[in-house]
Amino acid sequence: MNIAVYCRDQYRVHDHLALQLSLEAIQKDSTSKVIFFTSVEENPVVDLETLTEPLQRGKWLCGPHRMRFQSQAIDSFQEKLNAFGIPLLVNRNSSFMESFMNLNHENKVNTLILADDAEVNADDLDRVKSLGVEVLLVHGNRLFNELPIEQNQLPKVFTDFKKKMTNLPDAPITMNCNPVTHSSQFKLEAEPEIDPKTAVPFQGNEEQALYRLHHYFINSDGLKNYRSTRNGMIGVDYSSKLSVFLALGSLSVKTAWAAIDAHEAVTGKNDGSEWMRSELLWREFFKWTAVRYGNSFYSPEGIQNKTKECKTDLKSFERWTLGKTNEPFVDANMRELRATGYMSNRGRQNVASYLVHELNLPWQWGARYFEWMLVDFDPTQNYGNWAYLAGVGCDPRSFGNQPPRFFNIKKQSNDYDPDGRYQKIWLID
Repeated sequence: MNIAVYCRDQYRVHDHLALQLSLEAIQKDSTSKVIFFTSVEENPVVDLETLTEPLQRGKWLCGPHRMRFQSQAIDSFQEKLNAFGIPLLVNRNSSFMESFMNLNHENKVNTLILADDAEVNADDLDRVKSLGVEVLLVHGNRLFNELPIEQNQLPKVFTDFKKKMTNLPDAPITMNCNPVTHSSQFKLEAEPEIDPKTAVPFQGNEEQALYRLHHYFINSDGLKNYRSTRNGMIGVDYSSKLSVFLALGSLSVKTAWAAIDAHEAVTGKNDGSEWMRSELLWREFFKWTAVRYGNSFYSPEGIQNKTKECKTDLKSFERWTLGKTNEPFVDANMRELRATGYMSNRGRQNVASYLVHELNLPWQWGARYFEWMLVDFDPTQNYGNWAYLAGVGCDPRSFGNQPPRFFNIKKQSNDYDPDGRYQKIWLID
């Protein structure tokens, strides 16, 4: 039996159900052959026209910052799979279907395991099944393997979703293999080409993911203080930065949730741990909302099917991407993003509001730029948050007659960078 496992953005061996199922198949039948495969995009350079074209779901732009993190995660995962005698085929700039058909041509596949189904559309799955291939879906990148509510009853706003999540998330699975462990002596050293001012001086591999989790949740007061520090903009520890590893799948979200349990077992529940749980549930909400609404989730009209007249001024868009809008708070954030591939949550909300509500440019242009530039790009989180702010997504305000959320940039600058320290860091040429 030949088993193919599509493992895009699932580059770890801890809490990896698709890997566990593969190892069990080999144990049952030593003649079974397992092949992991993934498809990755590499777009070191793009032009403005590309950023303003309609997105290609499943073929997301990947710029130089994320290319580096992605390569580190894949290399580490490939080495671990080799220890099990399992190959990993990396298909560059190929869609899922192209990658699968190439693999199936060389190895007649009997069973396809999807480590996460969010990035594979229904038409492609039907085509695979028409070839006589059994398809098994596992949700390796979510808290819940199955929601405790029917898909058509999924609330449109987060508050209602959170109220319905009364069940505990599924626990991380115990792997029948030697798990990767972090080392308290493991050093997070930036590579020479990384900007020394970066807030994410990490590599993308599983070892650093687990180190970072242990550091922030267990070995420091990071998690305990998270609610009060999460709107920071300077340094590494104002937030967990786990989004980088969750996006790559070098860290399991269930493992992160279990680490909160471990933290609370020692310190008790606190504002920081409760807020972090809420953030992980936000992530879950967008994951399942994207599954429910499919292409509408990513469309310009969003899940609300709303249209808005926008300008198509490429010069304004270019100035926004370069951090040359003459709005210092916006420019500082955009320059940090361009230099490092990262920006704080507070910064993201402000620069998005500025593009959508002050420049009146299409929200998808901004989402596409983030898609290309962010090291922690996750399709559902990126497009879910942009649509939310643009008033076509899951913001409860936009379901009524209230206007979309608007950020007063001057006030935000005074509130979150009152002494201008952050702006001085990034606006000095």
